[in-house]
Amino acid sequence: MARKDRLKNRKELSRTRVSYASSERVAGESGVVIKDWGGRLPLAVAYPNSYYVGMSNLGLHTLYRLINNYPQYLAERFFWEGGAAKGRPTLSVESRRPFTDYVAVLFTLSYELDFLNIPSMLADCGMPLYARERDETFPLVIGGGACIMSNPAPAADFFDVFCIGEAEAILPELLPVLAETAGEPKGLVLERLAKIPGLYVPSVPPEKPVERVFPAELTQGAGTAVFSKATELGEMYLMEVERGCGHQCRFCLVAGVFCPLRYHPLELLLKQAEEGMLERKRIGLVGPVVSDHPQATELISRLRGMGVGLSISSLRIKPLPEKMLGELALSGVSSLAMAPEAGSERLRRIIRKGITEDDIIRAAALVAEKGFRQLKFYFMLGLPGETDEDIEEMIKLAEKAQQVMSAAGRGVRLSLNIAPFVPKPSTPFQWLGMEDAVLVKRRLDIIRLRLEGQGIEVRAESPEMSQIQAVLSRGDVSLSKLLAAAGGDSLACWKRAAKLLEVDSPSLAKTRFDLADKLPWHMLENPKQRQRLEAEYKAATKEI
Repeated sequence: MARKDRLKNRKELSRTRVSYASSERVAGESGVVIKDWGGRLPLAVAYPNSYYVGMSNLGLHTLYRLINNYPQYLAERFFWEGGAAKGRPTLSVESRRPFTDYVAVLFTLSYELDFLNIPSMLADCGMPLYARERDETFPLVIGGGACIMSNPAPAADFFDVFCIGEAEAILPELLPVLAETAGEPKGLVLERLAKIPGLYVPSVPPEKPVERVFPAELTQGAGTAVFSKATELGEMYLMEVERGCGHQCRFCLVAGVFCPLRYHPLELLLKQAEEGMLERKRIGLVGPVVSDHPQATELISRLRGMGVGLSISSLRIKPLPEKMLGELALSGVSSLAMAPEAGSERLRRIIRKGITEDDIIRAAALVAEKGFRQLKFYFMLGLPGETDEDIEEMIKLAEKAQQVMSAAGRGVRLSLNIAPFVPKPSTPFQWLGMEDAVLVKRRLDIIRLRLEGQGIEVRAESPEMSQIQAVLSRGDVSLSKLLAAAGGDSLACWKRAAKLLEVDSPSLAKTRFDLADKLPWHMLENPKQRQRLEAEYKAATKEI
């Protein structure tokens, strides 16, 4: 398509204003920012999943808030609701404009499976899928988030720029360059962006690995920016308490892409809570391990004193301060979540979890003693070195926890959330493949059969969808063809595309890398981090 035709097409799309649920959606929100477009740089903030899912993602809220805090920029939100073919075109929530009206589209990606919706979102707005086919008449497509910081390769053909780091550190450098270069030849813009720390531009290969950038301290707060009840966690104000993790479990991505561990200051959190209470009477405390905050007990106590209800994302099994549990119980929290991850002592050593069976049972007993109504345990299946004996240990552990809680006479319910293990980049297990999905399903069926008859609820993620996640997690740039052909995020779409392109998805998921291999995410590998990961990998494999 000639440049003048693209500009004409862009103007026609710009004039298209479909009022799909727009007035009702914005009317049901508070905190939404509506800015006059005159004299401001327009930026699209996109979440490649539904409004219901995306509006409970703090990454989206943080990006939206940080950009709109600048008077010279405006940010508007996009979600994927199925597209024009389903009567729900991809237009901004705020002004019902398509991507093509904006200078840049900033995608935030927390989950690999959301990669599947990116081609559909671009196509629905009349944009070529591949970055090489878009010139300066189209907005730049920029990606960030946990998935991008670990491995951007599978989606590299669709994106112009990747943000390797956290928004608070990247935006102050990125936004002025976008403003200064708007309308300039795309090649020149990308060359300039490639010089900014933390930005990876696939068309301008870096001379050395791209270093992740992040704020040394958390001083701006991170919480719900726009309130809506039409989302999963819409009844509460979400507030990040800490970022990163210091426990270094060998399977966990958080320690790899969000380290070092940092805490939001207590007084800032309390100030945020006061503002959040103007909109919601319940506050959700968010973080990988909220209980690790050095002032967690004081925070919970003071929030209770403010008369606010609480919800908490997850607690570390050890240490588990009894006083903090008491404060949570007094605050009206009824359900808690903890993550043993594996049923046997042997597997917990392999994954470097750092807790024993006694720790887990003690935690369950404390939960019952303090009067909570439900305890949720997170486990993984298909961990490195797992055997049927380890599954038996998981079943016995769950039964023992149930018995201890029942003995307290408080009627506490135990439930298990089980996810197939997916090896992640930036972890010591990045060289390993995923366990066979059929075997994972067989072991899951055994757990269900043994436990559900005892009143222990078992919920699990699909082994086949987890297999797709494993392919995308450690895949290379060749997967862009598969993503483009899938045309949706369902298992059926993926299988159809894989068959068409003759891609053996199960084999890709099980691929093991050698330590000498050049990994698909090599452009991000920090030599010191690589050395540490190799040492941990070797230590783990000695025990398998």
